[in-house]
Amino acid sequence: MPPKTAGSGALRPGNHAGPNTTVAAPATSSSSSSRSPAKVSQAASRSSISSRSTTTHQSWPGLSSKPHSLLLLPALAAFILVLSLLACWSHYYLPQPITLAQSALSESKGKGALFSEERTFQVMQKLAIDIGYRIVGTKQHVQAEEWLESEIKPLIGWHQTGEGEGNVTQVEMWTQIGDGAHRFDFMHNVVFKRYMNMSNVIVRLSDGTDEGKEHAVLINGHLDSTLPSPGAADDGVAIGIMLELLRIFTTSPRPKLRHSVILLFNNGEESLQDASHLYITQHEPTRHSVRAVVNLEACGVSGPELLFQADSEQLVEAYAKAPRPFGTILANDVFGSGIILSDTDARQFAEYGNVPMLDMAIVGNSYLYHTRKDVPKYIQPGVAQHFGENVLAIVQHLTTDPKSKLANVKQFPKRMPPIYFTIAGKYFIHISNKAWKGLSMAMSAFANFFLSSTVRAEKHFGSLQTTTLAIFAVVLSLFASLISANLVALIMTQVLNKGMSWFSHELYPVVLYGPPAVAGSLAVQLASSYFFTGERRAFMERATLNGMFAIFALSLMCLNAFRIGSAYLFGLGTFALLFVTALNDFVLVGFGAIELRKVAADQRVHPLTYFLLSVIPSVVGSEGLVSFLDLFVPLTGRTGEISPSDHIIATIVAALSFMSLPIMLPLAHRYGPKHITRAIAGLLIFTSIAIAVFASPSFSPWTPLTPKRIFVHQVENITDGTWSMNMGHADAAPGHWKLVDDVRTALVPEHAPAVKQVMNENNTVFDILHPVSAFLTPFKFDLPPPASGQVSPWSAPNAFTVTSRDEELDLVAGTRRITIEVKKPGLIWSVIAFHADVLEWDLPGVSPPAGGRQRHHIKEVGRYGVESWTIRLLLRLDEDARAAAAIRGPDRAPYSTSVRVDSATAAEDQVYRNPSRLWIDYSALDAEGMWPNSRHLVESRPSLQTFEKMDGYLAKEHPEVDAMLLSVVAGVAQV
Repeated sequence: MPPKTAGSGALRPGNHAGPNTTVAAPATSSSSSSRSPAKVSQAASRSSISSRSTTTHQSWPGLSSKPHSLLLLPALAAFILVLSLLACWSHYYLPQPITLAQSALSESKGKGALFSEERTFQVMQKLAIDIGYRIVGTKQHVQAEEWLESEIKPLIGWHQTGEGEGNVTQVEMWTQIGDGAHRFDFMHNVVFKRYMNMSNVIVRLSDGTDEGKEHAVLINGHLDSTLPSPGAADDGVAIGIMLELLRIFTTSPRPKLRHSVILLFNNGEESLQDASHLYITQHEPTRHSVRAVVNLEACGVSGPELLFQADSEQLVEAYAKAPRPFGTILANDVFGSGIILSDTDARQFAEYGNVPMLDMAIVGNSYLYHTRKDVPKYIQPGVAQHFGENVLAIVQHLTTDPKSKLANVKQFPKRMPPIYFTIAGKYFIHISNKAWKGLSMAMSAFANFFLSSTVRAEKHFGSLQTTTLAIFAVVLSLFASLISANLVALIMTQVLNKGMSWFSHELYPVVLYGPPAVAGSLAVQLASSYFFTGERRAFMERATLNGMFAIFALSLMCLNAFRIGSAYLFGLGTFALLFVTALNDFVLVGFGAIELRKVAADQRVHPLTYFLLSVIPSVVGSEGLVSFLDLFVPLTGRTGEISPSDHIIATIVAALSFMSLPIMLPLAHRYGPKHITRAIAGLLIFTSIAIAVFASPSFSPWTPLTPKRIFVHQVENITDGTWSMNMGHADAAPGHWKLVDDVRTALVPEHAPAVKQVMNENNTVFDILHPVSAFLTPFKFDLPPPASGQVSPWSAPNAFTVTSRDEELDLVAGTRRITIEVKKPGLIWSVIAFHADVLEWDLPGVSPPAGGRQRHHIKEVGRYGVESWTIRLLLRLDEDARAAAAIRGPDRAPYSTSVRVDSATAAEDQVYRNPSRLWIDYSALDAEGMWPNSRHLVESRPSLQTFEKMDGYLAKEHPEVDAMLLSVVAGVAQV
């Protein structure tokens, strides 16, 4: 578009605000007339050349004569870097661990006991190292409980915790043992649980009065560990914190307890939350008094603990009392969506007790979560201190503060969450839902007013057209950022076969996917700059600010309309853009000068504006980026082969980079197309180098401290006498088949190569891990049977059997009622899986699923010594089953026939079966066949001898692998 004349309302030369916004005046006619014809001709030629340039300032009367200094870029980069580093330092800062001696000194001075990380580490050492693998059903599981009781019993009774009448604390303890059942839904998979002799250790602290016991806050942590992991962090750290709470609340001086504290040391979380279900449904002495739950978990070993779930505004207010809070409604939204593929005991308290909760966990460096390396030496110093001090402050507020709202804690509606988030790991912001709506409406209204005002004031720069284009360009920049990063992910996975090469460090994805994401955004801005020339092109810098706060405000309104708490991110963006842009226009540039058209188009954004605009995104954005990557990067190592891990991480990096660098888009227009092109070229060169580095053969995603997880089930099929090695993995990185074949070659080089198996509900090899097994990609190779003289204990008659008895046939109604009995001496975590149309069963409180014939998984778990269990079923018979039942008649005697077929690889009709009988796949774990916790029994267990050889090979040749080595006994029966 040609420049406007002075008379058309364009900026007149020399008539503008500010000492740095001068516009070069054109030469006067008198000076032109004094030139010689030759000089005039040369000048005309130069003028012609100059007129073809759309980037020279002198060619347009609406532009200043002084180009922008490039020194702004390094200064701005340094400013952003410093802010980001400070924010991350503050985020990761952990307090100095306090010793028991320091706590005792504080007590002696009358200041009260201090939380001691030293004591917490002593507890973790005892549980994870001295006792070891505390898997439900094992001897160690019971030993841990007995040790815990011995720690608590000396404190049972009354304690003088302060001066004055009634300032005492009563400690009560119960050991709860019971049976029960519940349904567990996980990622569209359903499993039914029956638990036998499950246990809890329950401690209540109160002032001893009925009034003081009426309302309680429950602190929950689990004593057991997972298959097979020492469980120092998960959940030994929680047990240590709870024992510290018990110690502190029984010392003097302490504030008087107005409400009670219940410490639930539950002994069955890893078996799918059985113990918490037992407590909330059956512990009559205390469960009805629970008004709130604070659940303590760990899926990592470093950094601050995260409040990742909260469903009560009163509890969020209590959390704000923590000295170093770290929690966001965004984490609540993410965890609630189910994409984290995890769950906690808080689910049982909410589902069966309708109790509001805070769910807190250590999440940093979760590479070691559920691995053998979950031991105290890998837990970062200060982690337990940070976690414990926060929990202590929350509990103290809820139970001793006169302003405590514990008696009136309520769950907020899921679609009306309060807004809460942390800045720099220190400053906790909490805004009620009602107040947030008011703020959002105010910001949206001001955004609309401000946008209208600026568009009207700068019509001479085509502000309506440029702002409209800028709005579209902002949206397209986000999409281009996402597409560019995902294009690199596509190259890494599909072209170079180097997926997940960034896995070994949480920030590596930023190096690989950040530059192409920025390049994609800049490419859109480059394209948009060619829609205008001259002052309108220059005004795109200011128009882009309009476009950005318009998009952020619109996104804020949309997310608020759907009542999504994560809208606060767009609220922060809207606030930052509106505040800084208004400051730019009204203070730094001057709105009066703008209305009088005294400001050049390329001087509409003051340099200081970029520094101010960088503050909130640099602090909040950098903390958000590292927090997300801390959680999601290690998580991709256990989300399954079908998970598009590279694309998930690329999308996270691109989206958060876009949110963290709002200055990138307007800044591009400050320097024009030439510099944008150079920036894009530089970013693409950097991306090419990054791709080459991450795709190099020497670059591995796995290290001993960022291990590849493999799930190994050595299966003895007692119905046909065969042995097999089944190796599954839960990541999308290439190379798993080679690892499996390396192991096969080391163990049985003469056997056929491993074969990839289909993982579905009929694959019974990994039923022990169902429903998590749905995310595994399994491979299988055969093993030779034990050598002569090495007899499997499960091959003996009646060692591991599934039988039916007490059969009742109703041929008129077409039903069959039976009792199934599972005998499993020495085995734990038994599973039966079958297809049937179940009308009734005796699982207490659990109804069978409707929908006719379908696959059912019923899992049992029990305390050490439980060797059998039963279930009573009422089955609907189809026509064939009814006819077969009529021929044979009812059979009340015990009945079972072994089936010599692997139903995971063979159809049911490949062997003869009686249609009136139930076909059951059954399996269980050898309680003393798990490696390495049963290494002392290697001489007596053929499976352990194989694992000893396999583990030695992996340690030597593949130290980057963490293997779950389990001995499984399985079979198939008709009953």
